[in-house]
Amino acid sequence: MARTFRIFRDGAFLAAFFILLVLIAAKLDEAADSTVRGPFHVIDGDTLSVGSERLRLQGMDAPEPTRPAKTIAAGHGPVGKRRGGC
Repeated sequence: MARTFRIFRDGAFLAAFFILLVLIAAKLDEAADSTVRGPFHVIDGDTLSVGSERLRLQGMDAPEPTRPAKTIAAGHGPVGKRRGGC
């Protein structure tokens, strides 16, 4: 009886492992880069629009249109603290 339970438990674990692998492979395939074509329109410094879809550029810290230009020119970040050394 104990041996039958062990075989069943090991089989269930193996099946769950393979299902997990299939789900991971499907997610990785879904996350593949896609190509977007068409005329782009600039929304703000790091956001583009193509059709009804908005694309955000990763790794860019561009000023938003709601931040005052004086604050940006003075070197202050979004929370009002000075950037840089001095």
